[in-house]
Amino acid sequence: MRPTIPRSLPTASTLLLALLTVPAAARRRYMANLPNGDARGESTGHSNGRLFGNAFRSAGRTWTKALCQADTDGDGQTNGLELGDPCCLWTQGASTSNILGFATTDISLAGSARSKTSRTMPSCTLSSPPPPPPPP
Repeated sequence: MRPTIPRSLPTASTLLLALLTVPAAARRRYMANLPNGDARGESTGHSNGRLFGNAFRSAGRTWTKALCQADTDGDGQTNGLELGDPCCLWTQGASTSNILGFATTDISLAGSARSKTSRTMPSCTLSSPPPPPPPP
């Protein structure tokens, strides 16, 4: 007689699927914490030994100026340049249309030295307005 498995117990494949789905869902959630985080999918933080992913985790899974200015993969390009925010001005949920230097194309992987953008670093300083005229 074959033993019967109660239908209320999950099968091994169901448990395995649940375990594999949770980390993937978590990674998708963090994509919104990065400029163009969804442009290259989950590869953004999971290439070349997870250098960028580890730096992102160390930054509290938020886009900080320090993380933006760093070059976690050592390819000579800042994380910000590679992810389209070269001037480190992006904030989660903000419109990108008025951000100095922001790009949504030619996004590279900030964690892979083999992945580089062809964009160059713009000048990130705004011109100062002219001084006011002297009083009459």
